[in-house]
Amino acid sequence: MKDKVILTFASLLICALALVGCKKDSPRAYIDKLYTATMNQDYETMVDMMPDSEGKSEEERQGIIEMMKLFDEFSGGVKDYKILSEQISKDGKHAVVKVQVTFGDGEITEETAELVKTDKGWGPDPAQYEAEEEAEESFDPNEWADEMGIELDEEDSEE
Repeated sequence: MKDKVILTFASLLICALALVGCKKDSPRAYIDKLYTATMNQDYETMVDMMPDSEGKSEEERQGIIEMMKLFDEFSGGVKDYKILSEQISKDGKHAVVKVQVTFGDGEITEETAELVKTDKGWGPDPAQYEAEEEAEESFDPNEWADEMGIELDEEDSEE
């Protein structure tokens, strides 16, 4: 009897680990990890989840983190998110995940993440990521602040 209980428990544990493993390597799991890190202001994890994070210097990483902090300061940070849909391509290598995001300032937006599956698991589609990176490079915080009617500190405007 004792052997059956141990065998049953071991089987259940193996099944549970298998299911967790499957869920862990899904587009939904990637988005959950990203938005949970965002809500918790875990900037290190957010930077680590960027496709080219391994090639960034510590100075570049800190610059990105400071931009994230500035965005959180103005938006009130991400307070909640809800995954609206997850579509995985027939070949299982591409996915589109739509997310409803609620910010601390009350704004609610819908975001679309295009993901690809690599040897390391699911992550941002490099094409979408490059387009976003180009937009960030052309971003002028002073111009944005003027449009928003916000006055930046001298320290913020020097960047």
